[in-house]
Amino acid sequence: MAISLQNGNKNIALLAPMQSGKTGSIKQLCNIILPEINYLKSNESVMFLTSIRDKDLYEQNLRALENDFSNIIVIKVDEFRKRGMIEVERNNVKLIIRDEDQYGCGTESTFDRGFFENVRKLNNTIPLISVSATPYDVIDANNKGYELDVISGIRSKNYFGITEMLSDKLIINIDSNYQHFIVSEDKYKFLSNEIKDCLLHLNKFKNGLGIIRTSKTSEAVELKNQIKSNNNAFDTVVIGCSKECDFGIKEGLRTLPRLIKNQNKKVVVIVINALTAGKDLKSLKNFVRFVIETRKRQLANCAQGLPGRVCGYHSNRDIKIYANESIL
Repeated sequence: MAISLQNGNKNIALLAPMQSGKTGSIKQLCNIILPEINYLKSNESVMFLTSIRDKDLYEQNLRALENDFSNIIVIKVDEFRKRGMIEVERNNVKLIIRDEDQYGCGTESTFDRGFFENVRKLNNTIPLISVSATPYDVIDANNKGYELDVISGIRSKNYFGITEMLSDKLIINIDSNYQHFIVSEDKYKFLSNEIKDCLLHLNKFKNGLGIIRTSKTSEAVELKNQIKSNNNAFDTVVIGCSKECDFGIKEGLRTLPRLIKNQNKKVVVIVINALTAGKDLKSLKNFVRFVIETRKRQLANCAQGLPGRVCGYHSNRDIKIYANESIL
């Protein structure tokens, strides 16, 4: 990216796998490499744009990138739209980076027809970098001939991603009509065979983590009660934003390592619209025994969901991954 900037490219895309170290690479680029080659002077800064809706991802980026010694200013996309160019001038911004730029193609593209186009109307000289692991709009723009320098990150041999999950046959397909419960003729609900299979797998280990996605709070609570009544060997918790949840996302990610690594517990986590793009399970990836991803549409959403949260640099291969195989 530094070479591309030196060569005068104004539209740049960094493509690299999920959980491969993109944020760390941006941190090194802006705080070490660009100042070293005199591209970024001591009175200049870089603006890093993060998710509009995801408060936890924003705070994660804030902790990782912005401090007293950093050249990076973290700002939400919606805040940038309101006062971005004022902040650009006020902070002498030399470069704008957008994180997780991954949705939309054609007329809905957030790259050439949305965000980047709108910024270019205000400033046609400042370099713009898009960072993503699922860059459908970037590829779309490139195919349409948009002036764009695409840089692909090197895939390390010890990286574990969706490609490896598929080649190692760790993905178990779930049907498009999959439901967490099987309803009997007398309207009684039983846990799905997929969940039963995953619980048996988790039970083989002395400790570990299983993650199930659901979109409704009521279903999450019912799942929790069913799992607890079927097997009290598991600690079952619900993570999300509603009052019925046991933990918020940030608190949950802080609590889980203690339960699993320190207390040797087997924990089933039911997430409600949580653990999406950018969320890092860190060392917990070594203890994930299963995930059930129920998203069945939107390629980026499915890949960046629970399968994507298991991606990274670890040796855990004894894991069941229930998801829509065709999308992955």
